Amino acid sequence: MSLNESTPVEDLNEVADSSAMSLSPVISCGAYLMLLLATMPDAMFPPVLKALFVDHYEVGLEAAFWFMTVNMIGVLGVLPLLPWMRRRMSPGILIATAALLNGACYWLMSMPLGLGWTLAVRAFEGAPDMVVLAGILSVVSRSGRVEQRGFRFGLAGTVMMLGLVIGLVSGGLYGETFPSGVFLIGAFECGVLAVVACLLLGKLPPRGAHVDHPDEGRRLRRRYPVWPAMLMSFCDRGLGGALTVAGAIYLTYSLNMSTAMAGLLPSITLLMMAVFNGPVGWIADRVGLLRVRIVAFSLYGLAFLGLSAGEGLGASWLTLMFVIMGLGGAGLIPTTFALGARSGGGATDMGLLQGSGQFGYVSAIVLSGIWVTGFPGGEPQDIPGVVEIQWVSLFVGLSMVYLLLNVLAVLGILIPGWKKVSGRAVTCNAPT
Repeated sequence: MSLNESTPVEDLNEVADSSAMSLSPVISCGAYLMLLLATMPDAMFPPVLKALFVDHYEVGLEAAFWFMTVNMIGVLGVLPLLPWMRRRMSPGILIATAALLNGACYWLMSMPLGLGWTLAVRAFEGAPDMVVLAGILSVVSRSGRVEQRGFRFGLAGTVMMLGLVIGLVSGGLYGETFPSGVFLIGAFECGVLAVVACLLLGKLPPRGAHVDHPDEGRRLRRRYPVWPAMLMSFCDRGLGGALTVAGAIYLTYSLNMSTAMAGLLPSITLLMMAVFNGPVGWIADRVGLLRVRIVAFSLYGLAFLGLSAGEGLGASWLTLMFVIMGLGGAGLIPTTFALGARSGGGATDMGLLQGSGQFGYVSAIVLSGIWVTGFPGGEPQDIPGVVEIQWVSLFVGLSMVYLLLNVLAVLGILIPGWKKVSGRAVTCNAPT
């Protein structure tokens, strides 16, 4: 099978999306606005974690770590329920209801509940947060023609990164005087998101594709597997988490760089990904999602591997590696979500991609901490020669695992699974 071969699944997507084409500008603008509002609250928390937990509750930094990761409980708990909710609620009602629940959780966390109850609410909050993001990404997937989905998800990646930047900046500004106020701001943003979802209720796509012909019904049931895209999301978010957390510690602790430089270098990658997500998605729609994906993950993984030589080659080499990571990273979000946007999958598939990505993010941070310090939250070993070996082996090991798992994901899409439909064999894999 070629990397951009079309299959009957593609034909169905075009039929299923035809009813949404006339509404696509309204739906897309509304979806991107909701996506911006949905990604901002969580990004406001990191700048105020010390004030919220270390200073207020007088506990160690491990409490801040648990706050940022405990919401995985809610994520894992809600994933099996997504198909049931998707079948019983329209996208607008699903998004608005989850956004209100999410806002209520933020409001509760702004109150003096105590550390235990705050973490408990945070654990539950992962569920509505996941439903909101999955529902919005499902709308993005279905708001236009199938051959433009790479560009749509590329724009979605740009919007998500813009939301992260706005959240980080606003969290730092408001957190200095009123740390718990970031929860109230997050609750307000969730309320606005729910209002937008309700206003667009009549414009949002229906719960399922309209099937007028028996052949279309058979096509609707033919899906290529979602696990390769889930594996891609796991790898991308995992390596991204290692870059932002372990990478920052590496630059400041091992290379003795200033905190300003340690923040500037990774921001190069983030900026380039935000700028080029849309254009690379547009290119992927035309030359093939898998072709772009292979180039993107290769650049991303090899540049991460190149960071291990930073101590010997200096700041210029590190800058080049972060630039290459930005160029490669721009092709990750549009290709991952476009490949995972199966016919009829909707919010369920988007939830699986988000959940696997979040699990990869947490896993990489924990594994990086264990590898470098011996246990999560510990201090890096300060033994001559050992520190360098630990960091080099970390970058080499993570990059090799990243590249190998991506190769496995690509093979999972390329290797066809055959079915008998109308007396002939057809592939259920659609790589583009």
